[in-house]
Amino acid sequence: MAASFPLRIASGTYEMGAEAITINKRLLLTGADEGSGMPELVFSGSNTFFTDNARISEIVFQNIHFRSTNTGSHFMTNNANTSCTIDRIAWQGCHLEGFVNTLYRTQSGGTQIGSVEIDDCILEWANTGNAYSLLHFSQSGDRIGQVKITNSTFSGIYYLHYNNLSNTTLEFEISNCTFVNTRSKSGGYFVSFQNGSLKGTVKLQNLLFGGSNNVTGGYRMLRANTGMTPDLENNYCTPDWKTFSDDSTNGSVNFLTTLDASESNDALFRDVENLDLTITPGTTVYEKGVGDPRWIK
Repeated sequence: MAASFPLRIASGTYEMGAEAITINKRLLLTGADEGSGMPELVFSGSNTFFTDNARISEIVFQNIHFRSTNTGSHFMTNNANTSCTIDRIAWQGCHLEGFVNTLYRTQSGGTQIGSVEIDDCILEWANTGNAYSLLHFSQSGDRIGQVKITNSTFSGIYYLHYNNLSNTTLEFEISNCTFVNTRSKSGGYFVSFQNGSLKGTVKLQNLLFGGSNNVTGGYRMLRANTGMTPDLENNYCTPDWKTFSDDSTNGSVNFLTTLDASESNDALFRDVENLDLTITPGTTVYEKGVGDPRWIK
């Protein structure tokens, strides 16, 4: 009998072990809404999912708590040198915790992805200085049509996006998101488009950065080559988060406005250390509706 979609997981904790799961066909994996007992899937290996050399219409994860206990190297989803084709891969309403490397990495040079989407998620990364970005597209021959990241919160992210795609067009968007407790190092980029032949748009709007940041030297927020048209609006950071200088290396752009000293981490967030990022009414970002909407109450 054929499986029906979506595949639903009941609430509870499931120990998934160290062996990675290979996806070679359409997958819609969903749990209960967060308030009704979101299922927790615990992985201990270095990879959670591989995508096989296959033609896949969609891979969608909804309302699931993914947790990694591997403190070394852990890729959430990795295409493992296979030239797969995926129309859409998405995380919706998920909580991802304890991962060290990427959420999604392509590395074949022949992968084709229609859309990569993150919406209404919380990602608590345990990245302590690894060289990989959250979304890592390093092979120039891969093809990704759209990246859309919306209404989400990110803690502990090292680099958000590295992109070396060539001779193709990309629509890239991050909007209404909150980033706290950034882990990075001097000399890096938050978002980097490496290849000069990539064309398209990069939309960064209503983003909020706060909490801690261990960068003490130069760091760059956006490296957008001449083929990528920027659309930058309403992006802010707290004064205590902005510990670095953005030195315009490789034409990088600092798209952030630093808030006044009166709107520090303590004044802006209810409890940033425990990831209660509820915004204080009357502050600049509250009035403008900046960041993940779940924190504007």
